[in-house]
Amino acid sequence: SNRSAARVRLNRPDEALLDALIAHTIAPEYEIKPVLRCVEAMSALCMHSEVEHILEFSTQTFPDARETLINKRNSLKPSAMLHVGPGLQYSSIHAALADAPSGAEILVAPGLYREQLFLSKPVTIRSVDVVQPTENWVQGAASEDMAEIWVSMSNAVVIAPGSGFACLQGLRIVCEGAQT
Repeated sequence: SNRSAARVRLNRPDEALLDALIAHTIAPEYEIKPVLRCVEAMSALCMHSEVEHILEFSTQTFPDARETLINKRNSLKPSAMLHVGPGLQYSSIHAALADAPSGAEILVAPGLYREQLFLSKPVTIRSVDVVQPTENWVQGAASEDMAEIWVSMSNAVVIAPGSGFACLQGLRIVCEGAQT
């Protein structure tokens, strides 16, 4: 379980989650620490809604640890939540990224976003209220049901070296290639 926490700090959340799950399976059923390590790793993997569900369930399972679980929930919440889409807080993902503090979650409404993203800090960019990707997503739902990033260059998303962990969920990214 301590190894899991160390791996989260080393920006290796997938390995941290595996360690935490192993610790959870062999720990006594009354032990809360493996649950805390699981949600820490899941949070680092941008699984925020799953973390909320586990912590809510755990407050019922471990009533004596309620305060600890509430404190953990508060410590794992994104530093800010920014909303992107027509008529929302931001009209572009780029503008939300410029204002987002490290650890923020940017929620993107369905729509077409013609912009390149440059990620220079740890953030989560997640689509909301959209058709989720499938194997045949390109031929799937109409674009108004998806959050799409379209660029006419070779790189739609650029992650700066040393910028930390970035997570993109549920976005369709289309690079049309460099135009001449």
